[in-house]
Amino acid sequence: MNPKIVALIGNQTVQREQVLEWEARRLQVVAQRMKSNLPAATLLDLSALLLRPGASIDNIAQERELLAQAKIKAGDEAMRALVRNDLLLSDLASSLAAAPNQFSGSVAELHCDMGTAEGFVQWFNTQTIQDNQLALLRACPDHYLIRKAGDVGQEVIEETGGALVVSHFEIDYSQEGTLPYSLDPEYPVRLKGPAKNINGKQIGGVLHQFANAPTGFKCKLTVFFPSTLPFWYVTEHRWHLACEFSNWITAYLNDSNQVA
Repeated sequence: MNPKIVALIGNQTVQREQVLEWEARRLQVVAQRMKSNLPAATLLDLSALLLRPGASIDNIAQERELLAQAKIKAGDEAMRALVRNDLLLSDLASSLAAAPNQFSGSVAELHCDMGTAEGFVQWFNTQTIQDNQLALLRACPDHYLIRKAGDVGQEVIEETGGALVVSHFEIDYSQEGTLPYSLDPEYPVRLKGPAKNINGKQIGGVLHQFANAPTGFKCKLTVFFPSTLPFWYVTEHRWHLACEFSNWITAYLNDSNQVA
């Protein structure tokens, strides 16, 4: 029995197959970048972002695993070197963009017909605490590095949904930060905290909220970006959220032996 995961992006209901198609396009982009690290990767990036070309999802589970394993095999230093030029730009740009300390939320909602809110968050926290890089990396092709930082935080190198350069930040789930949190009392299970860049500047953060449903559980996922950034940073990152959390939810259910 496979879980049914449905996303709400904007006002649009998005089926799992549509999210997988987005993931398949991003797999092509990142694989090309890792293979050659040539400007052709940028062209693929623009194509995936603007044209949304078709991509097969027939073998996406195997392709997802191969890409994640390749990142692990390459090692942290190689992955940092791969995106070094991006980080030189994004570290400075993120500080400038966040200077006014005003943030906008990129929001995606998910419903899964299996599992529980508490069970999923416990699974996610366990992966972070145990520094399970493979589980954290494979959730989205645009994850270049995710490692444990501090007691309950993560160091992240990823390309956010609408950006054309990779960014580097740390999320601290033990801190509040100064973010426009909108806590929904109907979603009592939460992960939240600020994100800071390498210069220690708060550049955003997260508020992920979860609740049990009559069947399974639901998620309201929010990532905060500086309000000075172009609107597509917010709109496109909703697909990134839908991708990574759908895959994490599936992994949680598999690890909990709830998927046959």
